[in-house]
Amino acid sequence: MLWWCLIFTLLFSGCSRFQSAPQTRYEEVTRLYRTGRLQAALRDLDEHPDWRKSESSEWRSRFHTLRAEILLAQGKAAEAVKDLADPAPGARWEARRQMVLGGACLRLGRFEEGQVALDKARQLAEQTGDSETALMSMVYEGARLARKGDQASAEKVTREALSEAMKRQDAYSEAAACNNMAFLRLRQLRYDESIAYTRQAVTAADRIDARWIAGRSATNAALCYAQLGDIPRALEWQSRVAANLEMVGDRANLKDSLGEMGSMYLIQGRFDEAVKAYRKAFDLANELHDDPATWAGNLALAFLSAQKWQEAAYWNQQAWGSKTDSSNVTALNYLRLNRAFISAGQERYDDAAKDFQQVLASSGGNRGLLWDAHAGLARVEMARNRFAAARPHFEAALHQIETARIELRNRESKITFLARLIRFHQDYVEALMARGETEEALRVAESSRGRILAAQSELAAPQVAADIVSRARRFAVQRKAAVLFYWTAPKRSWLWTITATGVRSHELPPAAKLDEQVQLYRKEIEKSMRDPLQAAEEAPGSQLYRMLLGSASEATGIRRVTVIPDGPIHLINLESLPVPKPQPHYWLEDVTLSVAPSLTMLTASDPEPAAGDGLLLVGAPDTPDPEYPTLESAKQELSGIAAKFPALRKTVLEGRNATRANYRKAGAERYALVHFAAHAEVGRVSPLDSAIILAREGDQFRLYAREILGTPRLQARLVTISACSSAGTTSYAGEGLIGLSWAFLEAGARAVVAGLWDVSDSSSAQLMTWLYEGIAAGLQPDEALRAAKLRMLKGGDFRRPYYWAPYQVYVR
Repeated sequence: MLWWCLIFTLLFSGCSRFQSAPQTRYEEVTRLYRTGRLQAALRDLDEHPDWRKSESSEWRSRFHTLRAEILLAQGKAAEAVKDLADPAPGARWEARRQMVLGGACLRLGRFEEGQVALDKARQLAEQTGDSETALMSMVYEGARLARKGDQASAEKVTREALSEAMKRQDAYSEAAACNNMAFLRLRQLRYDESIAYTRQAVTAADRIDARWIAGRSATNAALCYAQLGDIPRALEWQSRVAANLEMVGDRANLKDSLGEMGSMYLIQGRFDEAVKAYRKAFDLANELHDDPATWAGNLALAFLSAQKWQEAAYWNQQAWGSKTDSSNVTALNYLRLNRAFISAGQERYDDAAKDFQQVLASSGGNRGLLWDAHAGLARVEMARNRFAAARPHFEAALHQIETARIELRNRESKITFLARLIRFHQDYVEALMARGETEEALRVAESSRGRILAAQSELAAPQVAADIVSRARRFAVQRKAAVLFYWTAPKRSWLWTITATGVRSHELPPAAKLDEQVQLYRKEIEKSMRDPLQAAEEAPGSQLYRMLLGSASEATGIRRVTVIPDGPIHLINLESLPVPKPQPHYWLEDVTLSVAPSLTMLTASDPEPAAGDGLLLVGAPDTPDPEYPTLESAKQELSGIAAKFPALRKTVLEGRNATRANYRKAGAERYALVHFAAHAEVGRVSPLDSAIILAREGDQFRLYAREILGTPRLQARLVTISACSSAGTTSYAGEGLIGLSWAFLEAGARAVVAGLWDVSDSSSAQLMTWLYEGIAAGLQPDEALRAAKLRMLKGGDFRRPYYWAPYQVYVR
């Protein structure tokens, strides 16, 4: 259903030996075409048809071929074939005509005829030394093989074309080949590799101002980011796609773009908008006679997701009845999946189970089909009250998901991967809690947490230990601590409290309700800067305390607490919640708090002591841009911290010396303490684009999270980022809050102090000076930060939570 992502475009170039009038005209139309103005290019040809009467049969043929290429780009393959009816004079232009004819046949599903044309095109192009036509014929051939399902041959041919294009510095052919490679990787569910090829395609297309092919490249990227669960970035790319298609009047690909927008709405649970987008795509497909079954099937999925079973059944049958390519087993299996879920929704469990089993039998190893079919069978067995039969299907679904996650090649893709798949864990946890299997539910919840931070290599993560709960209890006993493990889900959320006396579960409100209360409380303390201790009993802070802490009575009296948050709970510091008894006070006054990504990380055997020594101070940079004003208190902060360690080896990078290059030269991996006092910038679309803002060197002044991950492994026992929103602003299912704090933990730091929201630099300077006074006195980072906050509570201008609550200690 995604074959349309392949690029069917060519680069036409004029030849100066022909007469200037048709040459000029030809070059102008080609320019319009290549820069994406297809309608204008076609209008130029059709409103000035003098070329049809040219005495030169060569020019007539070249213009016919160019017109066919434009029509093909608009999805009008049948019309394009008409312009290609007559052979071209001369081998060079016949090669080009055969190449376009091959592309048109491919689009029309006439694969054998297309192969013959492409073989002729390549043979003639090689005879005449036309490397461009030979290369693009290879790109088309790769597309043909992909449509036929011959993945290995398609990749081999496309790789050869890409290698040759790069060798010849043929940017257009390089972009087209990269787009085909991106599509092939997408079909293999290797989304991050697909994105890398897409970026290469855009870069190559931009070099020659080929805006149309660059716009088409965005299609693959949007699809991949959607599949990885990064919907904001997917929508960003999809908006480029839509704008490009509107510009060129490409109704065929507009259909596909609308369909993909429908898929994004579907992921977000915006079912009505999904139905509207899919219906428009279906109508366009009908008009163009271009596979309406795909969009009928997606309409069925949208109605199925909204639990409108009759409408779902109608559209699924429409898709099945209009499916012309019965050899496409994968497409039929997805329709069979739809039918199975519809049957389950209508309580026809025998029919549903039969279809799910058939999908498993014919999946061909497709992980998406496997995890959906196993999850469907688990639901069917749960509806039949046969949990023992459901359990292996739950486990199989999670195994397929984890295997697919491990196979992803970079961190960014792993971060977002679980966002759209966490529902499988949620369903399993819900089933286990309904049966009272509290500790097993906790184990399943843990299996989704901190997988990258727990990884021993880039490609894998350790299995969650079968005894993870008993290990967590031992941790609580040894540290005289409580662990609060939160789990948020659409139906109901949970808190497991783990103490020396055992494990207790507490039901919490659904995730949406918790998110609402967290946002209200953030607004109260961050925007209004109110004192929650003076607020009414039904104020957001008091309600959050009752929801998140009030029921955990077994943890009362325990002075050290580690929180493993989830969803919106990542965005609030529990220390700031008002405790009503014996008199109103902040929870900060009762506990020493730290935040951890998972039980696996928290209970792991202590690694070797940090080998670093000394103190690295980076900050108070010369402002690189008016957007980042000078931090007046930053120099005072750095000097105040340095004064706490008179005997310690110190490196201070400030002012114009606080640059990325100097930070790298300083060798942060050699220090025990690393401190930044600077602005920070949140990567709101891509979390690894979060950055610390340093002094300008050339056009560079950002130290990105992704760069931090690429440096030698840190030995620091504490990294502090005294900057706004340095902890991050977006929580990702499976990894938690991703930002600079996460990056430093992943890079090897034992603990990180970072902020949840923007705060004044003067209050931060005071807090950080007191924090390091505690560190110098031998306190652990969580103890030292609490002591500094308690000093701020004693009075003065900074006692309200706005000033001290954003900073937390994150540990691994």
